[in-house]
Amino acid sequence: MTILFDSRLNKSAAAWTRIGTTFSNGVDVMSVNQEVSRPSAYEQVADVDRGLVWRINARPSDLLSDKIRNELSAPNTGVNSIGPPRDNSGTYMLKLRNLWYRWSFKFPADAWFATGATKDRWDCVVIQQHDTPGTASRVAPLHLLLVNDELQLRNSFSTTVDYDRLLWRARAQIGVWYDCVLQAFLDDTAPATGYLRWWVNGRKVFHEDNALNTYATDNSPGPWPKDAGIYYPHGMPPGFPGTALMSEGMVVGDGYATYNAFMGACGLADTEREMTVRGGINLG
Repeated sequence: MTILFDSRLNKSAAAWTRIGTTFSNGVDVMSVNQEVSRPSAYEQVADVDRGLVWRINARPSDLLSDKIRNELSAPNTGVNSIGPPRDNSGTYMLKLRNLWYRWSFKFPADAWFATGATKDRWDCVVIQQHDTPGTASRVAPLHLLLVNDELQLRNSFSTTVDYDRLLWRARAQIGVWYDCVLQAFLDDTAPATGYLRWWVNGRKVFHEDNALNTYATDNSPGPWPKDAGIYYPHGMPPGFPGTALMSEGMVVGDGYATYNAFMGACGLADTEREMTVRGGINLG
């Protein structure tokens, strides 16, 4: 059991600094993912509840080829390197492994929600567990979308049909921190033993066992996690004035038996709360 990656500013012993298209604190490194290069899209700011956090913004001028993208991502080489900085992507990109991911994000007062968006038009990708698509054109295996003012967690794994299933949904709120945890055992071969478990603010809101949940083809080195960010893959919504998102950062862990054990390894006192029914969420 170990923590493989940690991009939190408020838990880092050293400052995160930018060199070219990467940020690093000497232990971990993140790549800057943008359609249009603009360093001011990424800031480190003080939040009253979480301390130092990432603030990512988007503007209409960030649009290129019908896309807006301001994201940060962990290494995706598919190797293990002690570093510094370390690269454990050879572990956290594996299939058939008990992996844990934690993202924390908030929509600040200047966040903007579209109207008339769908999952295929004017949607904003907040979180991605992406893959290497090769010659295939497809959505990420796991992705959290902002569709108008609704958060939608979706999973895709078929290259032969348009398969993008909805796992969880909830109304997005301004000023609320969403602490999202994923436990994933990624499997692309039947009979499948894969599982996905998704917690929001300590409550498990989705649980599935013995299922296919990632792509089997054109998937090398494999699925890799991106930090919370702003990505409009299907065009700029009409009237888009710009928007922003706050991110505490992302933590990736390997081999933990329970939610509480993973939270403890993250240095947090959070404990699992009572499970809610699928499709609902209680933020209290």
